[in-house]
Amino acid sequence: MALKAIDLGEESGSLADAVAGRLRELIHSGRWPPGFKLPTERQLIEQLEVSRSPLREALKMLESAGLIHAHVGRGRFVQGQLSAQASLSLVRTWLQAHRRDLEHLNQIRCAIEPAAVRLMPRAALPSLVEELRAGIEEAALACARGDAIRMSQLDRDFHATICEAAPNPPMVAMAVGLIEATMPFGQRVYAIPEAARNSLADHTAITNALAAGDLRLARRLVERHHRLAFKVALTHPVEDEGEDDSDGDQPGTVATSGPTSAASGAAGTPSG
Repeated sequence: MALKAIDLGEESGSLADAVAGRLRELIHSGRWPPGFKLPTERQLIEQLEVSRSPLREALKMLESAGLIHAHVGRGRFVQGQLSAQASLSLVRTWLQAHRRDLEHLNQIRCAIEPAAVRLMPRAALPSLVEELRAGIEEAALACARGDAIRMSQLDRDFHATICEAAPNPPMVAMAVGLIEATMPFGQRVYAIPEAARNSLADHTAITNALAAGDLRLARRLVERHHRLAFKVALTHPVEDEGEDDSDGDQPGTVATSGPTSAASGAAGTPSG
């Protein structure tokens, strides 16, 4: 089956994201049914007109999401349908095996991203909020259809957009690098429905705080989002531990009612 070449002019995100999206569509549409053997890497490179690096990154995304699996010496195959319970069991087993890395990366992000919010110019808030809300709208659709890969990509974009608004290039570079490093975790965590919903609610609450110009509240919500993320990834949603006010800041006064309230659930993912 010949595939259409990837044209980034028609796609959003990175080349690897575009390749993953194209292959994911083939699986979800049934054109590549369970048990189907994927073309070889060389064939995919030729048909999609991409290099080996973004192709392999895209294939890793699909493997992380449980859409394909590889057999040494035989190739890659579309994963057969697993029960929801079996899928969650596999995800949680993988996350437990990487618990220490997950916790360490979140501790670093918990320090850097709130600092980026603290430095954010208020003049940048209107356009930033508009961009964040567009991403949240798309993430809600991805959440509704259970698309863990797309949600993890949008999660990455959400946090990268916030960090890139800080006028500190070294901080931005470090933050974006950490966000990219946590992508494999995010792809698995977003396969957990309650984690996906909680993350979406947290992103909405953070955006509402930025829209109100309350940078202190936004910073605290970002910190909370990361502080509890690895717990949600490994267990069922946890009760809030309470806020650490050792820095002297007090929460803002923005009301976030209903499911968008950060208090409605713990932070959702290690990638955000």
